[in-house]
Amino acid sequence: MEGRGGGRPVAAAGDHLLYVNCGSDLIKSYDNHTWAADAGFDGGLKWVRTGLAGGPLNGLFHTSRYNPGLLTYTLRVPAASNYRLELVWAETFFTEAARRFMDVFVRVDGVEVEAIVQALDVYGEAQGRVYKLVYPPLDASTYGMPVQDTVQVFLQQSPASADVPATARGDPFLSGVGVYEDTRPTPAPTPTPSPGPTPDPDTGLFPPPNPEAINEALANTKAAGAPDVPVRAIAAAAREAVSQTAARVEASRVAADTAFGVTTPTDEVRAAYATAVDAVTAMRAAAAAFDTTYTTSFTPLTTAYNAAVAFIGGLSPEACSFITGVVKPFGYADEQRLVDNLAEVREAAAAAEAAGSTLATQEAEVTRTAAMAETALENFLEVVKNEAQPSPLPRLML
Repeated sequence: MEGRGGGRPVAAAGDHLLYVNCGSDLIKSYDNHTWAADAGFDGGLKWVRTGLAGGPLNGLFHTSRYNPGLLTYTLRVPAASNYRLELVWAETFFTEAARRFMDVFVRVDGVEVEAIVQALDVYGEAQGRVYKLVYPPLDASTYGMPVQDTVQVFLQQSPASADVPATARGDPFLSGVGVYEDTRPTPAPTPTPSPGPTPDPDTGLFPPPNPEAINEALANTKAAGAPDVPVRAIAAAAREAVSQTAARVEASRVAADTAFGVTTPTDEVRAAYATAVDAVTAMRAAAAAFDTTYTTSFTPLTTAYNAAVAFIGGLSPEACSFITGVVKPFGYADEQRLVDNLAEVREAAAAAEAAGSTLATQEAEVTRTAAMAETALENFLEVVKNEAQPSPLPRLML
């Protein structure tokens, strides 16, 4: 397996785009772009498809980079701005669908991993032709993502599922990757006016909050999205289990790194260490996929629930009287807000529940890859133990 890609590729000053030809040298003849020589990768192998000269595929797609388990590219943008990411493939190894499935993730400035696409079957989508993926997607309402320094792309082999047969074992690969600036301003949303409180027509005063309505709204909100609701409780337990599993593997990886650093690097030691590193990388990708699902599916539920409960707490007659000495005005806008908040909580709860099976599958994948990583790390330490030789005794000068 090749090492790292010689640092992250950097565009020339003033060029607000950067494209990389995965697995080969600089090329100028595709999509009106100059594609820099392969760089920015972390491991992986080159794939060269002979016999394509003169065919319909551009020379860019005669090569690619692939890696068993996880393929990573890191691109450094030419300047802080908004960018879109472009990924291109042409399946030149398999000649039928459902043989290779990939999950693709992106991380901007090293902050948070976000899923771009899952279970991508390039041949199923484009057969032997070019398939392009643009992120964020091109439409009238989305623009480039803000980037200060780097964009990282992770491609992993999709785990077996209802959509991914166990026979699909092709490694993740990439033909080309690039970023280009897109700084069009995001249109400002049109504000929706909120109706004001309705005073009593006889007295002109605002009525106090109705405790029964508030209590009912609070009960319904808790039933839909409280932390002890099964959908959240199960997800939280799964997240804790994944966190502990990942932490255990990472601790073992630290021990392995230490052992490798002080051991004579024989071929057997190097091979065992490389196997362990690959296994840990696969576990990290599985954990990242789990975290992405959890964040996108359960964080909105937590946010909606906390906001609804906070709003209800602000309407409590006891709380308002204690804090301000007066009862907060309560009218149509507040009544409608109770209804809207509850609807948001229920919608988020439904989305989270729908993601439950995916989360369970991804938790199982973390457990599986963690077990493989721990086995590989234990094997490496055993190899180190067997390869270690005692230091010779010092010669005494008599």
